[in-house]
Parts: sequence; structure tokens; C-alpha cells
Amino acid sequence: MTHIIFWNCRGARKKNTSNFLRHLIISNEVLFIGLLETKVDVITRAEVDRLAGIGWDFFHQPANGRSGGILALWRADISTFAVDVATDQCVVGRLTLPNLRTWKVALVYANKDVHIRRQLWESVGTASSINHPLIVGGDFNCCLSQEEKKGGKRFRFSNGAQEMMDFMANSDLHDLGFSGPRYTWSNNKDGNCRIWVRLDRVLMNSEGLAVAPFASVRHLNRVASDHCPLLLNLGTSCSSPNFKWIRFEDIWKSYPASWRIVHAQWNKRDFGQPAEVLNRKCARTLKALHFWSRHRIRDLGIRKEQLERRIEELQQTDCLDQGLSEVQETELRAAIGEFHATLSRITVWWRQRAKIRWIEEGDANSHFFHLAASARRRSNRVMEIKRGDGSLTSQPSDIMEEFWNFFGDKWRDRCTHTMRWPDFHVEDRISDQAMALLDVNISAEEVQAAVFSLGNNRAPGTDGITSSFLKFYWPIIKQDVCAAVLDFFTSNSMCPDWKDTMVILLPKTCKPVTPSQFRPISLCQTFYKVTAKILVNRLKPVLAGIISEEQGAFVPGRSISSHGLLAQEIMCKFQHSTKLSGLMALKIDMQQAYDCMAWDTLERVLKDMGFSEAFGTWILACVANPRFTILLNGNRSQWICAKSGFRQGCPLSPYLFILCSELLSKAIRQRGNQLGVQIVPNGERISHLLYADDIVAFAEASVGNAKRIQGLFDDYCGWTGQQINRGKSAILFNKKCPRWKCRRIARLLGFTMVDSLEYLGLPLVMRKLVASDFAGLLKKASDKVNVWGRRHLSLAGRATLIRTALLCIPLYYMTLTNVPRRVLAEVDRIGRQFMWWKAGNRRGLHYVAWNELCRPQSQGGLGFHSTEVWQAPLRARLAWQFMKEPGKWLHRLLAAKYGTDLGRNLSARNVSVTWKVLQDGAEALQPLLRWRIGDGQHISILRDVWILDRRLADWPCFGNIAAMEEWTVGRFLDDTFRWRMDLLVEAFGDTMAGRISLIATNLERGSDTPELIHSPCSQTITAMAYQAAIGVREYQFGWLKRLRLHPRENLFWWRLFRDALPTNLWLFRRGLADNPECPWGCKVLESLEHCCLHCSMVRKVFECLTKWGFVVPAPTSFSELVNLLKWATENNPIMGRIFCYVVYQTWRARNSMKHGRPFGNPSILAATVLAGLPKMLSSPPLEQWCTNQPIGLPSHKLWCAPPLNWLKINFDGSLLPSNRAGLGIVVRDHEGKLVTAAGYQIEQWDANRTEMLAAYAVRMVIEDWMLDLDGIIVEGDSLNAILWLQNLRNPHCAAHRLEEAPDVSFFCSFKQTIFQHIDRNSNRPADFCAHLALMGDFVWKDINSTTIPLAFVSLLREDSDRV
Repeated sequence: MTHIIFWNCRGARKKNTSNFLRHLIISNEVLFIGLLETKVDVITRAEVDRLAGIGWDFFHQPANGRSGGILALWRADISTFAVDVATDQCVVGRLTLPNLRTWKVALVYANKDVHIRRQLWESVGTASSINHPLIVGGDFNCCLSQEEKKGGKRFRFSNGAQEMMDFMANSDLHDLGFSGPRYTWSNNKDGNCRIWVRLDRVLMNSEGLAVAPFASVRHLNRVASDHCPLLLNLGTSCSSPNFKWIRFEDIWKSYPASWRIVHAQWNKRDFGQPAEVLNRKCARTLKALHFWSRHRIRDLGIRKEQLERRIEELQQTDCLDQGLSEVQETELRAAIGEFHATLSRITVWWRQRAKIRWIEEGDANSHFFHLAASARRRSNRVMEIKRGDGSLTSQPSDIMEEFWNFFGDKWRDRCTHTMRWPDFHVEDRISDQAMALLDVNISAEEVQAAVFSLGNNRAPGTDGITSSFLKFYWPIIKQDVCAAVLDFFTSNSMCPDWKDTMVILLPKTCKPVTPSQFRPISLCQTFYKVTAKILVNRLKPVLAGIISEEQGAFVPGRSISSHGLLAQEIMCKFQHSTKLSGLMALKIDMQQAYDCMAWDTLERVLKDMGFSEAFGTWILACVANPRFTILLNGNRSQWICAKSGFRQGCPLSPYLFILCSELLSKAIRQRGNQLGVQIVPNGERISHLLYADDIVAFAEASVGNAKRIQGLFDDYCGWTGQQINRGKSAILFNKKCPRWKCRRIARLLGFTMVDSLEYLGLPLVMRKLVASDFAGLLKKASDKVNVWGRRHLSLAGRATLIRTALLCIPLYYMTLTNVPRRVLAEVDRIGRQFMWWKAGNRRGLHYVAWNELCRPQSQGGLGFHSTEVWQAPLRARLAWQFMKEPGKWLHRLLAAKYGTDLGRNLSARNVSVTWKVLQDGAEALQPLLRWRIGDGQHISILRDVWILDRRLADWPCFGNIAAMEEWTVGRFLDDTFRWRMDLLVEAFGDTMAGRISLIATNLERGSDTPELIHSPCSQTITAMAYQAAIGVREYQFGWLKRLRLHPRENLFWWRLFRDALPTNLWLFRRGLADNPECPWGCKVLESLEHCCLHCSMVRKVFECLTKWGFVVPAPTSFSELVNLLKWATENNPIMGRIFCYVVYQTWRARNSMKHGRPFGNPSILAATVLAGLPKMLSSPPLEQWCTNQPIGLPSHKLWCAPPLNWLKINFDGSLLPSNRAGLGIVVRDHEGKLVTAAGYQIEQWDANRTEMLAAYAVRMVIEDWMLDLDGIIVEGDSLNAILWLQNLRNPHCAAHRLEEAPDVSFFCSFKQTIFQHIDRNSNRPADFCAHLALMGDFVWKDINSTTIPLAFVSLLREDSDRV
């Protein structure tokens, strides 16, 4: 064991200090000690011997007066310590351990003054810049969250805490956590004056955690000082697993040989039940792949080292006078290609273990993934557990026994009753039509859809099969998988092996010590998840009709945002209520809610809700009688046969849970009429809110209501087998409630009385939110960028993390509540610093302004979302839902209080955060809306869009604009909602009045309704509002994305085009470099043009490529280079990629040379360029033809004819700024001959809707004989329109829920219909017709007609000649 002690002893000469320290040394085999605050100026050898014993060497940093002082002690016989830095706040040195490994160790005694403490961050940050294992421990005089403090003033995320978080993030230091007492310091005062804080901690960098992944810290007893000693154990080793678990590795997919192995093993003859045959084939195939990988693939790390050595040998040979022979050059290119392929496979290997979602693209960094995987393994490790008698144990066998006993008891058979069971009426049961849909026979298509809906990179079950295996080898295994799954639905019996489940434990708290503080996550087998997915897809459409509005989770059409907004509205009622009796809100926590649900409860609920016996049997067959084994610290427990509970990790579990929790809602509705809160007098009562197992109840504060709520929940627990966790439950009263009543009710219920609640992550308070309420958000943001191994992330990787992880953290809070601007600005600051971070705690240059980075990629940014601009568009979605869904619960409640006009300014005191959020969203939504006229009373004549797609204020009108400023459209409608032409002519003149009179009005006395100006086929409401907020800007290098460069290369060229590369000339102009010339010795200024075109190293690389047969044009100026690359995107993308890769690799070599790192010669760089080109991998096609949805149809840039007895229909739309649109349709047969060509002129302003209407116009050229053909292929160059058509039969597709969407169901009349997206060059005849239709309608059927333009005939001839 290797133990290190860090201790603020508060005086090294105290007798208690020496006694306790010697006790610690003897008890823990300590070899290094860091004593802080020694309060000693000079310490002698004799004093050290009395303090720690004989044989200890030492270094002492004197105290500053009567405070401070740092003493480092180490065992002289087995270790050495060389001091590098010594200041009043730290001592940094190199500690060599008995195994000869050297660690950097920093002893810290931080000053209380935040300004002086900055010197400490700089000193330790300099030490962290070296890639060595680093330990930083001691007294930091700072805590980082409210969880680290008890008593005294409430924690505030001050500058000191923020700077320490920044220091940890910039230095790649991570808190090791702890066991033992939670706090390390106490002021030792009595009563309410006592304060506990965690001031001492041990940090370690990623390199250290890679060396000692299971290092642990224990807080020892606070005896001889007011600080706890910290005991760091570096020698904890992982016990060897007691079982072998073969799992499918994603890396195997990169080898074409794996196809042959899977095909050979899978097609061996086997007999038995389909599920048993499937299990044996999977086991046989996995075993074959495993042994093949051991013998053929071997250790990728060893292969990488062999290739590195061979490349180095060839590179050295190339430096000799004779150079490389032709054979050696070929070998070098092959070695470099294999080397990069090996690196890619290593990356896949570690990415599968790291389970990092945000970096699916952006950085291929195996070392980063290795460190992230080590971090996951460390965070999931259980070091000690508390026994039932309260004692702690760290023995692996005892820990496993405690967990086995705990979960065995939790999954026991539950005793339930049906007394006072709620009534289920006819309206509470599913309809006969829904029941018929649930019982329809399962098809093979449903099985395939379920397989491909499973997520990637998910942990497998005990069988080792992942969704990646099923998807990749689906053509081989499809028949057996479908047969086994369909057999379950016909036999109503599931293979018991499919329900064998492995359980992993995730900590709920930062320091879990009991089994109840871990969340069990079930790793269900993949075939079970496929079966469950099919049932989920059947169940979801019927939930909205049988689940009450109080439940907001997992029901289609409901969202977490509605419940969050509603909870804040109720808090506004609590804040402003004048009811003398007061109001109360109860946050009720159900203990292990999912795992304690009884199965007989589910069976009764399914029966009472009207589910058929067959569907209920399928559900219960999936849920009942699973077996669990617990995976703990790499070892597996014995099997546990469960008798209750829903598995967390099973796709069915959340939906079955909300079915059972409906019992609570029905009981409250039927027996709790006195409960609830009314937002407005005589309005609806809100008694409770449910979001899965999150429960909040509201009522008038009275003992009677408290007893009533207690009785309802006692019955609910009796029906389901659940229990209330009173230790985590809380109750909140408003200010009107008398204190004596608050205490009595809280004591009656056994709940904790609090001043604020948290529901769905939102703080529910009766005051204005302040920055300290979001300290957890800032800490989460800091923790997100302080990822394990962050120093190994490239700039592209950091950009990906910021875009997909960091800036997503505040989105939920920004959308639903008022986050102070200071908090949002701090999140942006964290992102800026992380983006341009440099190693060694050094601030990097911000090469591009943050507001430019936050522009969309189509406008030259990196797609970041600035929190300042992004907030209102996020809320636009909520405002749109409020406008378009008047029947929803949230709309009814808010409309009763505020009305339905979000644009009306309300000055009352009781305007809630919820209404302000919706008004903010409505303001962002305003540029996207036009109005359909009802009574016209809510439509402004000038400010709203009601004529075509623009405001009347933007039209060249000749009327009296000033007089119309406050007019509404209703002024020009009569009592029957028809236009009054006399008023229109008087106000607008004859021409404009005639145009307005053509606008349809709602003659049925309907209200004015908003609609979107543009169809959101490929964009969300939020994205459209964001684009309207930031405006449109042309980016001249937008074509770069079509080259499809790797993320690193793409970011490099993005910086290059922005003049944001630190060339010597760029640095010289800013006074940051002395020499502006090229570092390769070219003797010219290092400009961007020189780096790309004229640099000697770039030319040498191109010469190597030319010698190998890759000829790349040589532009002479930067403008020629831009034109060349732009041309290459369309005509020769491979050449464009080669050019881009050459410049990038040369720049990397230039940086390595400039900073003293090894770099490759031109041959190495050229081979690296070729190795980075995308490889064309071929795999057997899945299916080439299917109805409505093409999977594998080829996408060419040239038109191709349909098969025999088929027709091909091309459509296109054309749109002018004047809102005149043309629709073009061209129909041709299998020989390319024209059948029909047509064009139609319409009035339209939306490009997406124009393309949809062009597809709809196809019905006008269909003839009866066409329906007898084998099928039609419908092609268009609008991806949005094609995706919309492909989802023709998908009722859940958002595009088909749009109002005014054209009805294209006539396509279903054909025997087969295939919708295919094509390149614009393949659609030129339809485009011609669309543009010609701008002049008027036409229909052509005879190619020999003289009315057909020769240009159109020429286009047809070009296409038919290729046929």
C-alpha cells in the first residue's frame, strides 16, 4: 500500500499533534506526509524525529509570523522528494515511490484572501503544465457548493469559488472524492453557532488517474486539530472478475472478415424453439468472433507500436543520401495507412467503453477515451458500504453481501390490498378501436423498426449482444430474429433467458454509503428490448385517452415544460394569496418507486382500463419473474429471483409505471374534492402534479387536509406496495399560514418544513430568483468542461463539447424560468475560456469573437448558441403551443387568469414567471406569424401579417397610414364577417381593396387564429425564431462543408478563411512575435497565402504526391486557391480533400517543429494525407425497393429511367419575390419518353410549401391507366418535400399535423410508390416547367407538338440519350 497524509495540524509543536501523527503513521503505512499551518519558523532534525519518528527526511517552508508554514516529510529509506517550488501557500516537488514511479506532489495551504490566493493557482498551474502524474492536496480555504457546508451563512458561488473551479478545470485536476466524515473543518462552537465546511481536499490530474485509477481519499477523525487529516491511498487494486463476459465489440465491424465469420456461424443448422435457436446462434457467433479477434487482431496497442517503429526506420532511411526505393515507398504508404486505421480502431474500442454521447463526432482521440473510460470505472466503483448495524466495511465479499441482501429484500413479493380501490368508468377505459389496434398481429416490419430504433453504443445484457450487432449484420440474422420475436407474440411465452438481467449501480449522491443511495440500472438483453419496444410503440398512442392530465411524463403530446410552467404559476398563487388559513405544497418522495411496484397491481390496472387479455398477457410475460445479477466492482453476484418491481432500463417500465400511478390521480379526484388550489376564483382546482414518480400536492393548509392527503397516500401505498420516504419529503407553506399550524402539520406528516421546493429541477420559491439559486447550474457547467483528460482534446473536440454539452446545460432553466443574466453570462464565459484554453493554466488568445462563434455554421460561425440571444427563441415554442392547443390543461388555467392574448401588457402584481416566459416567447414568435382572419378584432392593420407574407406597413400603400395605426382588421368586417368594400376602397383604393376582398374570412364567427408564414418542414419553431432573431448573413465560404472534411481539418480551414491562424506574420503584427518569416526557412513572410501555396514544405509534400500519381493543380494566389476548392466541391471532391489535408498536415508539422516536438518528413506527411481520405467500404444492400420509403436507391447526379412497366414523375417548384409561384411536373416511362409535362401558376410565399404543392399537383396529371402499372417513382430536389412524402403513412410525423398541408394520399392508390431525393441537375426538365409556369398554366403530352419549347426538348433528349 502507498499512503500519503495531508493535514492542517494547526501547530507542529503541539504534543497532541505528534502523538496523533505517529498513530496515523503506524496504522496506515504512510510514506509521505504534508503538514500545513505548522506555525513554526525553523524546525530541527530532533523536532522532526519527535514529531514523526526516526527515518524521515523533511523540507520546511517557514511560517509567516504565527500563521502558515508547510512541512513535507518522507520516508528516506524508500522514497525521495525533490522540491521545485516553495512559497507561503504551496510546496511543489517530485516524489519518487518504491516502484520508481515519480509523482508531482503539491502541498497547499491557501490564503483566505481571494486576491492573494491567485498566486497559488498560478504556482500550481505551472506545475500542472508538465504531463506527469500530479497530486494536489491540503487546505484550500474554499468550498465549492452548498453540499460542502453546514451552518452559518448560506453558500454563495463567489469569485473565490469560481476561480478555484477555473483553476481545477484549466489544470486538468479532478476531485478524488472521499469516504468518512463529510466535512473537514469545524469551528467547534456550541449550538446553532457551529459551522462545518469541507475546506481540505485532494486533487489529481488525468495522468495520475490513469496510473492509479482506484486512488481513494479518506477523511480521518478530527482529534488534534480542527481539521481532518486526509489519507490518500494510491495502492488500491481492482479484484479480478469472477466471470467471463463476451460482448460484441464495435471494432469488429471495421474488419470485412467479420461478415464471413458471422455468416458461417449463423447459417449452421440448428433445431428447437426459435428463441433457443437464436440464443445458441448468438452465443456461437460471439464466441467465434471473440477467438478470431484474439488470434487475428491481437493487441492493437502492440500493433501500433510495431508500425510506429517501422515507420521510424523508413523515415530514417529516407533521410539518407540514397533515400527510399520504390518498394520502400510503397511499404511506407501502406504502413502509415495501417497505422491510422489502427488508431481509428483503438478510438472505437475506447469510445465504446467511455460511453460519451456528445463526442460521436468531433475528435478521434483514443487517449481521451481511455481516460474517460477510467473515470467511468472509478466513479462506479464502491469502496465501502455501511452495514445494517451502522459499521463500515470495505471487504469486497461483505459489500457484495450487503447489496445482495438489500436488493433481494426490495424485489420481494409485495402484499397489497384493494380496499377503497378507485372506480374506473367508461371514459377511463380504452376504446374498442384502440383495443383492436393493440391486438393486431405483429409484423416483421414492426420488428425491424424496433431493432433500428435502438440507440447505439448502449451497454449489452448478459448475452453480450448489442444493437450495433443487430443493425450491422441484419441481412444475415433478420430471419431468425423476426422468427423468435414473432414466436413470443403467438405463443404468449417468453424465453426465460431473455429476462436474465444484469444490474449496475449508479450513485444518487456524491458520497453514497448505503445500498439505498444507489440507483439500480438494468442491462436488459437486446432481444428483450426489441420485444418491449414493439409493445411500447403499440401502447403510446392510447395513453393520452386513459392517463389523467396531472401526469405529464411519457404521454405523447405532453411535456415537462407544461408541468414546470404550471408549478411556477401555482407558486405565484402561493406568493400573492390572501387566504388567512394559508396554503401548503407537499413534495412527496416515493422510496424506490419503480423497484417496489407490485405486479398484481399492474394486472388489475390493465384489466380495469379495458386492455385485452392478449395484450395484458404480453405485458405481464415481459415484466414477471426476471432474474437479476448485480455487477459490482467487476464481479457478479448470485442470481436474485424478483417477485415485484419494474426494471429501470427496460423500455416498458416508465409506461407501465404511469399506468399504475393513475390510481393516485383517480383516488384524489374521487375522494379529494376539498384538496387543491385555484389560480383564479371559481377556476379549476389543481390538487397535484405528477411527472413519473415526482409528486407535488397542493391544498389549503389545515390539519384535515393533511390527514386526508395522508390517508390517500396510505391507500396508494397499500395498493401498489410502495412506501413514502419521509426523510426526503418536504412541505412548504405560504407566508399567510400561521407558524403554529405549519409546525403541527409538518409534525403530523413527518415531513421537513422548507422555504423552497425543487420540482423537475426548477426552484419553486415565493420570491424573485437570484444568482445564488443557480449555483448548482454553474457548478455543473464547470464540471462539464473539466472532463477527464481535457488536455488531450483538440480544438475541434472542445468546440463539439461546447456546442453539444456545455451550452445545453442552461437551456432547460432558460426556457422555463427567469435565470439572472449574470448566471447566463457566466456560462458563456466558461465556454469562451474553454474554447481557447491552453495547457499549463495559460489563457489562450481569443482568435474569433464569441458572438461570431455563436452564429450558425451556414453564416460562418461554429453553431454555438449564445444564451443571451437563445432564450427568447427557446420560449417561442412554448408560446406557439399555447396559441395552437387551447384544449390543453395549461392553456385553460392560464387563459382563465390572463386571457389568451399574449401580446397584452399586464401591470398587476400577481403576474407570474410563467406568463412572462410565454410573453417573451410570443415576442420572438411574432416575425414568424401571419393571421387567418376570424372576427379581426385581434389583428393590427399595420403591425400584423394578414396579407400574404408581410406586414401592411411594409407595402407601398397610398392610404392614410397614421390614421390606421391603431385600427384592427375587424373595422372592415360587417356583422356577418364579410368585407365592407366601401371602407376598403376608402382606406386603400380600388386595387388594394380588390386584393384584400379575396382573402377568406371565417363566416362561422371564429376567432382570429395564427399560422406560420413558412412551413417548418426541416426546422423547429425554436430554430426559426432564432434565425429571425440573428438575421440572415451570407457566408462566402459556405461551400467548404461540401468537401466533408474531418472535424479537425474543417475547423482548421474555417480558421484559415477567417484569418484566425497564429502565423508568424499574424503574431508579429500584434506584437507577439519577433520574426514574421516562415519557420521552414523560406525567408519570406509567413502569410496565409504562403502557408497554403508557396511554403517549401507544402511544395515538397505535393511533389511526393505527384510522384505517387496524385496530381493536384498548383494555384498561384489565394483567390485562385479559393476558386479551385470551390470548383472541387462539385467536380472533384477527392482532389479538394487532398489539398486541404496537405495544408493541414503541414501546419501541424510546422507547429511541432516550432515547439520542439518531433515531426514527419514530406513522405510521412504525404502518406498521412492519403491515409486520411475516406475509404469506400461496400456491404451487401439491405433492400432496394419498398413501398413509400426507399432504403437503398442510388442517388446519382444524372437522371435514370424507371424499370419496365413503371413511371417516373419529377416535380419542382419556382418562387419569385412577388409571391408568384410555378409548379412543374414531368412524367416519363421506362424508355425516357415523355408522357406528360405540365406547369401551374399559383400565389405562394413559402418555398417549402411550394415544393409540397408541386407534389400535390401531380394528381392533376394522373390518368386511370397509370394506376394499373407496377408502380411509380416520384423524384424531387427538395429534401424537405421528399422527407414529408416518405412519412405519408406515418401519423406521428409532425409535418402531417400541419394545418393547410396538402392532401397527397392519392399516392396510396398506386400499387407501389417510391419517393426519391435527387440532385438538382437530375431534375432540370421539371425545373424548366416550374419556371415556365410563372408565365401561365400549360399541359404537354405530345413531344412533337410545336408548342413545346426546343430548350425543353433538348433537356429531355439529354436524359433519354443516357438511358
